[in-house]
Amino acid sequence: MKKSYKSKMGFTLSEVLITLGIIGIVAMLTIPAVVKNYRNKLYAAQLKRTYGMIEDAVQSIMADEHATSFSETTAGVPSAEPDGDFPEGKGAYYFLNKYFKTIKTGCNATENDTNQCRASAYASPGGEVSDLILYGDYCAQTTNGATICSIYNEGNNNTTIMIDVNGPADPNIAGRDAFTFNILSDGSMADWSSDGDDCGTKTHEAGHIADYASGCITKIIEDGWEMKY
Repeated sequence: MKKSYKSKMGFTLSEVLITLGIIGIVAMLTIPAVVKNYRNKLYAAQLKRTYGMIEDAVQSIMADEHATSFSETTAGVPSAEPDGDFPEGKGAYYFLNKYFKTIKTGCNATENDTNQCRASAYASPGGEVSDLILYGDYCAQTTNGATICSIYNEGNNNTTIMIDVNGPADPNIAGRDAFTFNILSDGSMADWSSDGDDCGTKTHEAGHIADYASGCITKIIEDGWEMKY
């Protein structure tokens, strides 16, 4: 009586190596996109949270001071530290200290400064410019890690707000983690550009993040608070 033998199926070493090579190539192509998408979600979520905090603070101070215009409040004027007339200061100093929970105040961009809360320089989205500035009369870092800088514009009675959603941490790129917008006299908030297509393109010659960040908040809001660029 003849015995039957079943052949054992398996993979050769070369087949295993080829498969691993294919997996490695796919991973190299997909992982950077996955990581970028994840980070973009974090930046957009932090921007939305910080933007909402500022919006709430604007409405709060206008209600507290019974003002119909933000420019009529103690916050909607040039920044000044406390003195005899204004014991709690005014402008950005008053606004950021009184209406936000902060971990750092009056923080600047000097490298190695223990009170640093923003980068010393920011880059454009494509990396063409690496010395853009996020400036303000006064800056503070909130408990959620975002840095808010504010400066009063005497020409139109608006207040410009600049945000770095994760403080001095990388990537420090205009329109990625650094944004700008205005608090208008009536208390509403508006991006420097109402055209989302301006995001990432050079629209100004001021030497700060608004040169490239204008329109980015508009685009993110239009996309349902998602960073799709």
